Amino acid sequence: MSKLLLATATLVIVLVTCAPALAQDQDPGGFRVFWRDGMRMETNDGRFQLRLGGRIQFDWTFWGDDSEIAAAVGGPIEDGTEFRRARIFVEGYVYERIEYKAQFDFAGGEVAFKDVYFGIRHDKYGFRLGHFKEPFGLETLTSSKYITFVERSLPGAFDAERNSGFMLHGALLDESLYYGAGVFRETGDDGIGRLPGRYNFTGRVAGTPINEDDGRRLVHLGAAVTLQNDDGAARAYTQRPEVHLAPRFISSGDLEIDSALAIDLETAVIHGPFSVQAEWRWSPIDAPGSGDPTFWGAYAFASWFLTGESRVYDEGAFDRLHPARNFLDGDGGLGAWEVALRYSVLDLTAEQADRSATPIVGSRLDNLTVGLNWYWNPMTLTRLNLVRSEIDEVGGIWAVLWRGQLEF
Repeated sequence: MSKLLLATATLVIVLVTCAPALAQDQDPGGFRVFWRDGMRMETNDGRFQLRLGGRIQFDWTFWGDDSEIAAAVGGPIEDGTEFRRARIFVEGYVYERIEYKAQFDFAGGEVAFKDVYFGIRHDKYGFRLGHFKEPFGLETLTSSKYITFVERSLPGAFDAERNSGFMLHGALLDESLYYGAGVFRETGDDGIGRLPGRYNFTGRVAGTPINEDDGRRLVHLGAAVTLQNDDGAARAYTQRPEVHLAPRFISSGDLEIDSALAIDLETAVIHGPFSVQAEWRWSPIDAPGSGDPTFWGAYAFASWFLTGESRVYDEGAFDRLHPARNFLDGDGGLGAWEVALRYSVLDLTAEQADRSATPIVGSRLDNLTVGLNWYWNPMTLTRLNLVRSEIDEVGGIWAVLWRGQLEF
């Protein structure tokens, strides 16, 4: 890790030192260094580009009384702090049409594959291969840097998220309709797929039938489906209560799954500083030994910018916010302030599942989250969440989450 960071720092110093002289040379092979929401290096003819960046997410968690929940999940629930994400990446393109990205996470002291891919750049018919997010779910495809709450909602238990595969993607109808479709093999954080029978076939379409005033008045609609071939492997669906430092609160129990289908319906509406967003997920499981259960989950939230900004929509997901006046900008700026309220639910009831391997007795979880976000500038923010989690027929617990986040 230290060698990688040293090499990255050395590369940045060399490029920045040499940039002024090279920028004066108008030879197409010369390049310039500039800042646009991150450091970028680009040749004078625009055919090659490289960007360096990363993120730091530093979290604190505080719990209320946990007596009922702790007994159900088989252990104490304790306050804590962690670096939720600590990532660096390099991305760009070569010969104008070939894109690439390599992103790694060092949180927890181990190196994990995130986005590691290359492909063909094309507005309508792009092609990507490597390790990246499957095209499934509005909240999932929105970067963790730009989601409204500290953690994503409960129905994320159905998401495959990142796997290795191939995908066709692009934008049609004057960039009002976005699509992605691909085939993926399930892989771990090391990028290795050790289960040859596990394949996912995933596709998504999403669009904006209304998009006015540079996105300040917008309606988003989308749908996605994934078919996961588990080849009879044992699997248990589990979920935390939207608190990463928490243990798993609910479980489906162990299931021998032949295949699993998941369907996602998504919507979002922006009207100036006010927005709403919701998704519903339904997943019938082909597991004859467990009675072929059907799981489902949903969330809905509303947010309002007290300082007048609007959420930023880009290519079928949400993107970086630029406050109207940055905090400490020399002219009394306060940054951007946002309040939000979310309800989410996940039901993993499987009556015939094997629950002998887990102490978790609950199978349905309901969450209510109140959020307050303070965007200092486009690269720095803090989030504060108050979370109430209820395990069906067990009890509930309160949690307070705080996050400090920096992009670079």
